[in-house]
This record gives sequence, C-alpha cells and structure tokens, in this order.
Amino acid sequence: MAADPEAALPEDGAESSRLVRELVAEVDAGASDGTLPSLTREDLFTLSDAPTLEHPGDVAWWTGLDDGGRDLVRQTAERGLLARQLLTSSPDGTAFVLDPRVHVIARARAEPSWLLVLGEPANSDVQIVGYGIDLAARETAAVLVSARLEGVYLNRLLPPATAIDVLIEWLTRPTPGSEPTGRTVELITPHTEGDERREQHIRAIVLASNDAYALAEVDPAADKPGEPEPVDEAALRAWVATRVPADSRPR
Repeated sequence: MAADPEAALPEDGAESSRLVRELVAEVDAGASDGTLPSLTREDLFTLSDAPTLEHPGDVAWWTGLDDGGRDLVRQTAERGLLARQLLTSSPDGTAFVLDPRVHVIARARAEPSWLLVLGEPANSDVQIVGYGIDLAARETAAVLVSARLEGVYLNRLLPPATAIDVLIEWLTRPTPGSEPTGRTVELITPHTEGDERREQHIRAIVLASNDAYALAEVDPAADKPGEPEPVDEAALRAWVATRVPADSRPR
C-alpha cells in the first residue's frame, strides 16, 4: 500500500501547524535541536512527495526506473518506514498513518512561503534548502532546513533566525586548499499572479576561503554574476536576511 502524506492531512493543516509551534518552542527553550526524521529520496517518492523544488538528480533517477523498478523501490521504502515507525497501521488495518513530523516535512516542501537554496557547483549532489513556513499570513513561524547528501535528506525544524544562522554557517564553512570555493545562493519566492503560479528568483555566488568571503550578485537580465565584493559573516547574514520577503523575515 502506498502512503500519501496529503491524503491523511487535515484540510486546514491544523495538526501539523500545532506541531510546528510545539517543536519550535522546544528549540527556543533549549529542549531540542529541532531534528526531524531523515528521509531518503526512495521514502519521498513512496510518500507521493510533491515538492515545490525538485532535485534534478532525484528526478533523473526516478524517471529512469521502469514500473517494476518503481514498485520495488516503494515496497522496500515502505518496509523501512514501517520499521522506523514513521508509518503505522490504522486500527482497522486498512490504511497507513503517517508520523505527524513527516507531515510537517511534506507540507514545508510542498507549500513553502519562500525557499533559500544553497549549493556547491563542484559537488552538485549536495544541496541545502531552507523552507519558510508561514502559519499566519506573511509571518514566518519556522524554517525547515533540509540537507541533501547523496539522496538522503537530513531535516531540522528551526526558528527563523536560528535557521538563517545555520545556513550562513554552511556557506562560510572552511574549505580545503588555498583556492576559494564557490557556493551558490538562491532565494525563491513562489507567488500567484491571477491564475498563474510564478516564482521570483534572487541569486548570488559566495566565494569562501579559510579567512575571507566575497559576494557576487547575479544580474537577472544578463544571467551573469557581477564583480565579487568582499563581505564578512555579518554582512553576508544581513544580505540573506534582508532578501527574505519583507513580511516574512526572521524576527
């Protein structure tokens, strides 16, 4: 039986919204580091994940499977999710019940208020994404920080300011060797214009070495980065925070 996170989710998302508030309060109180269950790409496809942002490597892998291969993936992932108790049987045994924490992940991936996407072109298999979660209109209550490493997604739910700090820490982490490492930053803001779903993109490249950073914004018209400007961690954090949609900035 294939499980669908949207099928069991209340229409108003009340249960997962309550859980988001509880989990963020635990992080604020120092009782938790915000860790949520890790999920593989096999888990996500089995759970009918419908993300706003798909990783091209995952899409290529899935579309390259025939029907028999996909069935085998679903069966194997289903057994793993049951073993981890992220899926449990309903009392009457006719359906699966999904762990509420996985609902939170699925909703954030499918309906983010904004996305902050970090990557490293030299290693395209690695991607870090912050998904803004607005529980009230235009108010970011939490951020799902999801790190993709070779098809495995490591997830944390964090207060917005803490999430920005974690993302900046990844951007500025030390690099091996003496040459700067280029890392990409993209802020995606989904919005609706009339009946059309559109996305606004703001992109930049961060050049990081062991003791210095530079930021080059990408000109959307020319689709080319400008001249790199030296920045420190505080300036880089400010650049990211001020480009999050104005009414959803970390408070």
